[in-house]
Amino acid sequence: MPPAPVAAPASARIPAVEAQIVALYGYPGIPSMGALGAYEPDDAANEASRLAAQFDAANGSRYAVGALQLITSVAQPYPMADGSYLGRMSLEQIATYVEVARRHGVLLILDLQVGMADPVAELQRLRPFLAEPFVHIALDPEFAMQRKGGQPGERIGSLDASDVNRVSHELGAIVSERALPGKLLVLHQFRADMLTSTEQYEDVEGVTRIVDMDGWGAQWVKLANYDSYSLASYSQRPGIKLFYDWDNPLLSVDQLLALPRMPDLVIYQ
Repeated sequence: MPPAPVAAPASARIPAVEAQIVALYGYPGIPSMGALGAYEPDDAANEASRLAAQFDAANGSRYAVGALQLITSVAQPYPMADGSYLGRMSLEQIATYVEVARRHGVLLILDLQVGMADPVAELQRLRPFLAEPFVHIALDPEFAMQRKGGQPGERIGSLDASDVNRVSHELGAIVSERALPGKLLVLHQFRADMLTSTEQYEDVEGVTRIVDMDGWGAQWVKLANYDSYSLASYSQRPGIKLFYDWDNPLLSVDQLLALPRMPDLVIYQ
């Protein structure tokens, strides 16, 4: 008899189905940059799965899948040798998290802070990992300084639609070349000027654009900005980031699921 078919892991089916994604965010070994940094890689995946299970138990027929959101390039206050203002994680360390995500059946979202670099060039560096169906991309306009100038951290940066469109088309090409189920492109936002010319965004087959309301603070402020940015017409799916140390108080699973439009991506930092 032929072997029984094996169901694909949840991570391989995103975003082909409307799952809820629950991510643990950060940089390895540095908890101040996010909760992921408090865990060894396998433990981080277990924690992401635990968080996702809480949503899975409460969101009815919709299932949830865990994710690791790994900061792979960190904005620096000085230009570096290439003028990028970026400290880049080694490909070897990223590969460790790719294998952890594979073993645990979670997604991996590679987060780029951009600095003065070209976001497409930064994506190309990660192209081998994006061949995997469970690996996706996030862009952080806060530290993208090509448009406004200045060094990261001194002022809030921005990404124009032309930047976002080029990244979207590069992701779409990877999806097409590899016959992948699709890629997520996560965009962080907590101010209107972080994402500019959004009316010019181009929808790309195989790429789903998620706008994550990335600000911290009082619940009413977070939810107002969630409505303004994550539910804006330029966002194809809404996301929200929760800050363990800075939100006052932290929004609960029940509160998020009770929203008129619940977030498709919940990030714990």
